[in-house]
Amino acid sequence: MAGPFSKYLIRMFRREIRNYIIGMIPEKARKIVGWILLIFGAVAILGFWLGGLFFGLTDYEEISIITSIVGIFSIVLGIILLIHKDR
Repeated sequence: MAGPFSKYLIRMFRREIRNYIIGMIPEKARKIVGWILLIFGAVAILGFWLGGLFFGLTDYEEISIITSIVGIFSIVLGIILLIHKDR
């Protein structure tokens, strides 16, 4: 019984911490940073995809994998910043 309750508490504290940190950023700046991160992530993923398509992943495997991971995290963080609503 303690397992589900502790998971609930951890999830609640994470949500509160995330809302507190994101809430410290003004809404106008949050929207601008969100769009910048979203565009940067899309460009990074497109570069990874085009690099893999035309040049293969033989010589620069590590760089392309890191680029794709950074692109995915950038897109996710940009979406989080764009859809966050203050309560």
